[in-house]
Amino acid sequence: MSKNHLKEQITSILMTESDDITLDDLARKLSYSKWHLLRMFKKQTGQTLMSFVKRMRLQMAADRISDEKIMNVALDALFRSHEGFSRAFFRMFDVTPQQYKQNMRRDPQFVAKMMRDASKRIAEGGILMKETQIPVFVQVISKPERKLICKKGRKAEDYFTYCEEVGCDVWDTLLTIEGALSEPMGLWLPQNMIEDQTSEYIQGVEVPMNFDKAIPEGFSVMTMPACEVMVFQGPPYQDDDYGDAIGQLWHIMEHYDPQRVGYRWADEMGGRFQYEPRGERGYIEGWTVKRVEFTES
Repeated sequence: MSKNHLKEQITSILMTESDDITLDDLARKLSYSKWHLLRMFKKQTGQTLMSFVKRMRLQMAADRISDEKIMNVALDALFRSHEGFSRAFFRMFDVTPQQYKQNMRRDPQFVAKMMRDASKRIAEGGILMKETQIPVFVQVISKPERKLICKKGRKAEDYFTYCEEVGCDVWDTLLTIEGALSEPMGLWLPQNMIEDQTSEYIQGVEVPMNFDKAIPEGFSVMTMPACEVMVFQGPPYQDDDYGDAIGQLWHIMEHYDPQRVGYRWADEMGGRFQYEPRGERGYIEGWTVKRVEFTES
């Protein structure tokens, strides 16, 4: 089990269950003993489970502060006092809950300005977006320079036109490639990476730069630059509803301003990718980003 998969499971539980969920509850829902769960989470992520849960609760609390009384939010987040909640909130966000509440609506860029170190905080635990019509988990990951073993079409712009051109068995071939850095993905390449007479949408799998194994017949290799990717993950859905689930997340991503957490879109660094839509984990898509340098106003 990857660290991201375990985080995704725990995040999904926190998103759908009450705020007072306990370690025993998490262990029972994940079918582990609580001691095994604690050790496994620490080993896979380098974090303690309860510190991760605390960060997620604080992020959920931040999403509610603009519309609710701070004390009510603090109690729901399992803090016994206003002061304890304020101290924990300040350590995470570098502002007090009252400052956050007063400024986040007054200045659209307030959240971005206060999160000049957002990449570290997001990478550690992600941000839960609850102001949208569906809960969306967002995190930024860093990718090193790497190779992409892929198969290209000629005019394909999405999965369906790609399958018509190339066939639907490419994924199965990609799954057989040993030493891959992640699962296979569909990619929308930026214009600067599209070769003549090849498609915008392709399918491939990332491997290390020193990969030297045989490439399947009909496939090619691209070098992908080191970059940061903002990954969006929607909630679980019924497999029959995959079209609606993807459409909802696309709508949210298209209207999302990455400057709220200190980034801008950087399509030229690698475009977009999607993992295989699977209902039990929600739809996942990533867009390349770059950090924005803010100056004091």
